[in-house]
Amino acid sequence: MRLPVPLLAVSLLAACATDAPPAPSAGAAPQRPYTLADLHIPPTAMEREPRETAGPRPSRAQTRSWVGQANEAALDLPTLTCFKGKSCEYWYQPDLQYLVYMAEGNQTLVCLKPGEVVRDIVAPGAQVWIPHQPYSFGKGAQRTECIAFMPRRAGLNQQISLFTSERKYDLNVETHRQVHHVEVRWRYPEDYLATLNGQVTVRPAAVESDRRDRTTELAYRDRRCTYALDGDTPEWRPVPTPDGQPPVCDDGEVTVINFTPGALGAYGAPILWRIGADGTRIPVQYGRMNATYRVAGIHDHLLLAIGAQEVHIRRTRP
Repeated sequence: MRLPVPLLAVSLLAACATDAPPAPSAGAAPQRPYTLADLHIPPTAMEREPRETAGPRPSRAQTRSWVGQANEAALDLPTLTCFKGKSCEYWYQPDLQYLVYMAEGNQTLVCLKPGEVVRDIVAPGAQVWIPHQPYSFGKGAQRTECIAFMPRRAGLNQQISLFTSERKYDLNVETHRQVHHVEVRWRYPEDYLATLNGQVTVRPAAVESDRRDRTTELAYRDRRCTYALDGDTPEWRPVPTPDGQPPVCDDGEVTVINFTPGALGAYGAPILWRIGADGTRIPVQYGRMNATYRVAGIHDHLLLAIGAQEVHIRRTRP
């Protein structure tokens, strides 16, 4: 018996609606996760060239040549594909140094990964660089720190190292009269891979009792910041941290004094004294870690001094 065409169509549609989609075959392979090779990060010269085989003891001239070749091979150069508007974005790799052009009397911004804080800047002194200052924009996890560099003259080739709460950046800086990078940033392979593989990179929220200042590593629950500063206002005067911690705090065992990143290298590191009850200066045990001083013990009166410039640190209450 022949069914009318409309009735036949309805029957076929009903069958399509009730039949379940076919199950994937047991032999179907899952999609391969993306790896670093899929990002097509340009290899360095050292990665492209075959490694030399070990030979007899080299001469010093040979080793000097090798060091120079290795430094040049590890130098990441800007390419047309690195630019995103005015910003040059390098792929971050911990073993590389990055070529950055800066111009005499003009500024270049070097911006970190959102959420990173700069702990110290190792650069030539203030006689070569107009004092660099960190700036920031954004809030919370998206807060981004940028450091403004401005050379005093052209014709320099020097290394600047940035130490942050997460990693180290090595910049190979060339200064010119006009040509300069307006802004330098980085692309982070782990973030790109997480996005391509559908993974959400969310840092676990710190337990309130375990939260720490990202610059000094002092635990919020242990720190006491009952200190006042007075005296001169030199460039190396202690300052609050990016997380808002006051310039001087202690955890009951160690007193931490925080400075502007790079200030101790640019202007000199002040000598620290403990002031006795009779006003005498007494040597005190302390060490430098990045842009902080860490002083053993708790003290009522400390003094930072370079020449005639003095900054007093007084504990206001126990």
